[in-house]
Amino acid sequence: METDESSTLLKGIAEDGTEFVLPPVYSELQALYPNRASLLEWIAIVLCTLLVYLELFTQTPTIFYICMYLFWRVCYNIGLGLLLDGQSKSRRFQRVFFSLHYS
Repeated sequence: METDESSTLLKGIAEDGTEFVLPPVYSELQALYPNRASLLEWIAIVLCTLLVYLELFTQTPTIFYICMYLFWRVCYNIGLGLLLDGQSKSRRFQRVFFSLHYS
């Protein structure tokens, strides 16, 4: 990555030498507290709040939370594995990035 001297845009260089502008990267604080949350994000916040309520004020079995953890952990591992496998074998991220920004 190099910084273009005429502006503050960051550029990347692909393996074939093609230059491309990197998308903006937000800080951790901006990622955690966006200016406007979408409907899906609000639904996730409400569901998480309800789960905390269930844990604190009801007699929800611990096995429920263990199963939820295992389910999401397996989904994360499989999803990340598929993404990384697709990138390493067929450069999937690069193709999607170039098709979105240079089509």
